[in-house]
Amino acid sequence: NIANYQYRGFFEDYHDPKGKDWQGRLDFELNPHLDFIPKITWGVRYVDRDTSDRGGSYYWDARNLNPAVPLSAVPLDYQVQDRQGPGGDPGQRATSPLLRLFPG
Repeated sequence: NIANYQYRGFFEDYHDPKGKDWQGRLDFELNPHLDFIPKITWGVRYVDRDTSDRGGSYYWDARNLNPAVPLSAVPLDYQVQDRQGPGGDPGQRATSPLLRLFPG
């Protein structure tokens, strides 16, 4: 029953990854015309990468609101599901249900 739950807050996590690179490769093969060395191969590779990931997270704590906000007042659709134990084993249940929130 959704009325048994209280809205505790909102967690937001964001990332802004960026990157660019330049790569080059040269391969060579030499035939020395010797019976004991059929061919010689060698190469050169170069890579230059520049990457970054700016991000952060924020938690809006609503636990101290007075009066408390019931979960049914939050504009989301709810599904309460039993969590499975470690490794997804349905024989081992966690002690509390998992509440999944989906935008309405």
